[in-house]
Amino acid sequence: MSKIMFHLNCLEQGGAERVVSNLANQFVKEKYEVIVATEWQGKDEFWLDDKVRRIHVGLQEADEKKGRLAKVLRRQGNLRRLVKEEKPDILIAFAHNAIYRALLSTIGLKTPVLISVRTDPAGHYDSTLDKLAIPVLFRRAAGCVFQTEGQKAFFPGFLQRKSRIILNPVHEKYFQDFGIGANEEEQESKGEEAASAAAGAEAAASAEQAESAEAFADTAPAENTEEAGEEQPREEDGRRKAVVQSGRLVDFKNQPMLIEAFLKVREAHPDYVLEIYGPDSFDGTKETLETLITRYQAGEFIRLMGGSDRLEKLLPDASVFAFSSDWEGLPNALLEAMAMGLPIVATDCPCGGPRTVITNEENGLLVPIKDAGAMAAGINRLIEDRELAARLGENARSIRELVNPEAVITQWRSYIDELIAPKPEPPKKVREPEEDDEEDDEDEE
Repeated sequence: MSKIMFHLNCLEQGGAERVVSNLANQFVKEKYEVIVATEWQGKDEFWLDDKVRRIHVGLQEADEKKGRLAKVLRRQGNLRRLVKEEKPDILIAFAHNAIYRALLSTIGLKTPVLISVRTDPAGHYDSTLDKLAIPVLFRRAAGCVFQTEGQKAFFPGFLQRKSRIILNPVHEKYFQDFGIGANEEEQESKGEEAASAAAGAEAAASAEQAESAEAFADTAPAENTEEAGEEQPREEDGRRKAVVQSGRLVDFKNQPMLIEAFLKVREAHPDYVLEIYGPDSFDGTKETLETLITRYQAGEFIRLMGGSDRLEKLLPDASVFAFSSDWEGLPNALLEAMAMGLPIVATDCPCGGPRTVITNEENGLLVPIKDAGAMAAGINRLIEDRELAARLGENARSIRELVNPEAVITQWRSYIDELIAPKPEPPKKVREPEEDDEEDDEDEE
């Protein structure tokens, strides 16, 4: 049985954290011994199977008074001690700081380190320190998992040659056949779900605790949601007259641009609403959005819904999913929307996450970043051309073949097994007799 150790800062809501929790849960389900070594405990964290060992390798209270360098060395020392004690077959580090920590703390040890880049390298791996360290330190990595070709192309050739591109796993609850517009009873049920989300998700959160015990847990418990109002009117195909988005309220997702775009959409389609699902990241984005909603007196038709772990019930019957980020790695929310068969308009943001999974005009629409006019035009096009919307949504479902848990875990398992497999010893060179030796042999005969 192989022992795998994951290392990252914490398990609080985020893309890397979700993937680590999913992988850890699935590997332990397959009888691997799994350790997740983290620096701190977040407030709302993703669920881990009880068989996964969570170990703290961050600072203790007494360390907080130390200087910056002392703290860095303490963190590296803590991780090094744990690796030496546990002797994992492989250490897998997710995201920038954890990658550096893992590579530095294992110098002189035999434990292979697999690193995984989870964001746009431009702006995150291009500081002066990065430019000095990557050519030297990243050579120590046994391998690297990227999400997109854009990420991979940023790094030196020596890392590219030993890397893999693996998409994020998506929970199978997003793979249901939702039967949009199938019958009045189903539509009424969906309306009740939306109303329930608006009222708050505390009761559902406790019920979902049991569901989260599955290996591929989706999210941490839901936050309360904003008032959603009455059920929206529907298009003839049964979809609600709603544009939706899911994801944290954070600056790089550029939800203010989406609001600006939707105000343009409302000029042509005044019966549509915008619902933004996602928890607050506390970087000021939520306050910015609230200010915009108040300024344009848009509270009745632009709604901040809060976080939810029932998106597979709340989103599938919307008319459009709008993705507005300025940059991302490979966004989980976009993969989930595709798996649910939603018609999608997405910004073609670096480092190529949307372009990795969306072919423009085939399974979604790609528009330039930071362009509210282009986003509004894309949304209007899907609202007005229901045949196009249906075709794009149906084609988007095929992403399930690439991101289902079994497909993704198989790729990770294969790569990990390759990296930890004993390396064959090079064949010993057999000394060939020289001509003088052969002549001596002949003389002896």
